[in-house]
Amino acid sequence: MAEDQPLVVQIQSNRVYDDRVFCCCCRRSPHVRCLIFTFLVVGSLIYLPIALTVLSSVAWCDIAAYCAVGVTYLTYFIDCAFGITSRHLWFMRDVESVFDYVIRIKSVPPRLSIHCECYHYETRTKYITERDSQGNTHTRTETETVKVTTYTETENFSYDRWDDQSGDLTTEIASRRYIKVDYEKTWHCGDSHTEHAWQRFQDVFNARNQNRDTHYSWFTSYSIDGLHDHMLSVTDLSKKSPMLAWRWYFLFSLVLLSYPYRMWVEGLADYAKFTFSKRVFVN
Repeated sequence: MAEDQPLVVQIQSNRVYDDRVFCCCCRRSPHVRCLIFTFLVVGSLIYLPIALTVLSSVAWCDIAAYCAVGVTYLTYFIDCAFGITSRHLWFMRDVESVFDYVIRIKSVPPRLSIHCECYHYETRTKYITERDSQGNTHTRTETETVKVTTYTETENFSYDRWDDQSGDLTTEIASRRYIKVDYEKTWHCGDSHTEHAWQRFQDVFNARNQNRDTHYSWFTSYSIDGLHDHMLSVTDLSKKSPMLAWRWYFLFSLVLLSYPYRMWVEGLADYAKFTFSKRVFVN
């Protein structure tokens, strides 16, 4: 296999998102989802007093209103907690730490694994007893199909040596006050002998497990210990804005101001991308 060219950090004036998102709007900004959830929460808060006053005669309206507020706010806050801005702020580092981090991750060996799950489906019957308004009891039957997992296994691929093809982090990153660094990872076999060993490893694993139950699924994974997908680089932590901190992001999110805060952070930072590339060999 041909050797990849060294990959270095790429400074971007605007972030480019790929197609692995749930709508076309989020290809331009991942914060559109937050804005939609914010409007839903505000709408449910507006509906709540209406349900408690104007629609109070309808028994279920007040319960529906409280449920709407709870569900929409919970959904909004989950998006805030696990959003990309939250992850950038959580892993905020100064420039020296970012360089040290890249050097450390480059020295970590890759972990290549294969995973499988053996399962079948069962139809289960439930008998539910209910009492009507007249005090009479009735029993009804419900059936459901459930997935039953009977076996799982994970095995790591053993190789003899590896090297890192990632290149070096450009010093241009030190000239920017704030940079959001997105880390990606890739790997490949160093030669045809290793390619055959990798394929044989998968074939043996699948042959050993695929007949354990009615259904079988498997996948491979690649990981590097300690790798974070996102990190915010600050040239000098002592001179950064005091508002640029995860605790402030949390407080703004609590009062439905996550979107304005995200846009503020978006305007502060440039974007950079760095890909860790590993190569493995089997003797």
